[in-house]
Amino acid sequence: MSLFPVSRESQSNCNHTSYSAQGLTKRNNRYCPVGAVGSVLAGLLFLTLMLTVVGTAEAQWSRDPGDALLLPDIPNGYFVTSDSLGGVFILGAEWDYSQSYCNYINGNGFPGWNEWISIMPGQDMVIPYGVFVSPEPGTVVAMLATEQRTNGDTTWDFRAQKMNIEGERMWPDSGVSVTTRERNLEGLIEFGVIGAVSDGEGGLIVLWNVLYYRMITEVDRGLERQSIRAQRLTSDGESLWGNTGIEVVPIEDRQAASGGRTVSDGSGGVIMIYYKGSIESYYIGGQRISSDGENLWGDSGVLYRLDSYLRIGEAVSDYHGGVVFSGQAASGANRQVRVFRFNRAGEQMWGDGNGLIVKDVHYRQGSYLNYNYVEQASDSVFFFHWKGDGEEEPRSLIQAVDLSGNLKWDWPGVTVCDADTNGHTLRGVSGVNSVIYGWTGYRPSDEREAAFYCQRLDEQGNRMWADEGVLLFDRRGLSISKAVTDCYGGAIFQIGGRYLQHVNRDGELGVPLSIRSFEQPLVPGIIECTLFPNPTNGLTTLTFPSSMITNRQFTLFDLQGRLIFEGLIPSGVSSQPLDVSAISSGSYILQIRSGAFDAHRILNIIK
Repeated sequence: MSLFPVSRESQSNCNHTSYSAQGLTKRNNRYCPVGAVGSVLAGLLFLTLMLTVVGTAEAQWSRDPGDALLLPDIPNGYFVTSDSLGGVFILGAEWDYSQSYCNYINGNGFPGWNEWISIMPGQDMVIPYGVFVSPEPGTVVAMLATEQRTNGDTTWDFRAQKMNIEGERMWPDSGVSVTTRERNLEGLIEFGVIGAVSDGEGGLIVLWNVLYYRMITEVDRGLERQSIRAQRLTSDGESLWGNTGIEVVPIEDRQAASGGRTVSDGSGGVIMIYYKGSIESYYIGGQRISSDGENLWGDSGVLYRLDSYLRIGEAVSDYHGGVVFSGQAASGANRQVRVFRFNRAGEQMWGDGNGLIVKDVHYRQGSYLNYNYVEQASDSVFFFHWKGDGEEEPRSLIQAVDLSGNLKWDWPGVTVCDADTNGHTLRGVSGVNSVIYGWTGYRPSDEREAAFYCQRLDEQGNRMWADEGVLLFDRRGLSISKAVTDCYGGAIFQIGGRYLQHVNRDGELGVPLSIRSFEQPLVPGIIECTLFPNPTNGLTTLTFPSSMITNRQFTLFDLQGRLIFEGLIPSGVSSQPLDVSAISSGSYILQIRSGAFDAHRILNIIK
């Protein structure tokens, strides 16, 4: 079987051939490689699970920091997201966005498909929105838009397609419609996507906004009102909330909401936060929508007055039904990194209503604070980081905040490496009770003037790998585009848009690790549970010490890593019966996952 066009830039352990955009041919709405050589482990569903303290599997990920998996060069770049099994889905588009394509790399770094697959071959004028969600392990939903003009009107059709790791389109070839909107060619109505999250049942909830304008002159227009709307799609692609969705936040005061972010509320619903303001007044707002389409924070959501302008950074779930998010504020002569928490009831929990200040500098030194992000170290500790300005703080800095809004470290925070002067890029991803960061490091005294490094920090700010970090990729002139989890405490980094590099939880390049030892005691933050009776011949029960605020995914594998069955334990449930009467005798691995945290149990079935 031919490789799809993902290759190494240089030859190493395998004889791979590099491909450029010119090395592809389009056939039946799919990109196919020309003259590819080698073989792949196609259809591998999951990492081979070994009953050892640390297990490894044959992998194509590079162990050489001078090497990495290389994607073809395309003008519009790629979106990359986790498949929730240890691999990644990749979304690309033609130069004119007329078609969008998907491909897949499994947890061992091998291409899962031998060609790029058109996401919606029956649609023209497809524009990828960058909303790319894995609603259940082994699947991905891509959000695209089509535009059609008829008799002076423009129809925006916002569509979605779901694909699995076998490369199959799970919904109709033309996708399914999330919403359809008519707009006049003069541009009186504009349409934009905010985000989407999993509903915990294989489907997802999507949010977008519609802006209605009035024409002031022939060329000038003013905002009349704005409507933020939501739609829920089932795992089968059915729209549950009508053709145009439901309104979750109406905005009538001609101040447009911006900077919208979405996170799961852990109960099958979604939380959306946004900013709106003018010269006279500034606000942050939010809404929580249940899985049934109910606006839980009132018809118009919650709205809090701020003392300054705010640019929202990133947002994560607080794993207790709320949301934590960061932002850069301009207050008088100062700029600040602020962090906020809305609890499950929509109450602003930190600070005096204006959030918690984690960094405060003079205005002229603070432009770098625009680039601030939040990562989740556990269900109760959150890392915030921002770029150093090269004079006062030459390195990117990290601060931790606990669930009560207390700063964990002294000013100005901690750094990932003392030896490096960090460049413009710093990206992190949650591990198990830790965060893995990748960054551009400049070492003038070293033969490498610039390269990529990575480090794992625990909740106390301790460096868990070599003090200077691990050399991730020996290149310069690039940046880290994205970091996603490998589902075992490690990370997969997208570098320069085109390169993919893997590092496991022990700081080793290209060596995927299997599950933890079953005798290893659980550390705080890992899901605690019992399985009884075990062994069993028919029925067993998975029990948790208390009900959790989030949904949990459970998956049963045999010892060869083959999927037996999977399901969802809803939030608020403390025990789950499992009927295994139809399964053959033997030993099996039961995986329980909630967000970045997981547990594993051996289940013995005796007939």
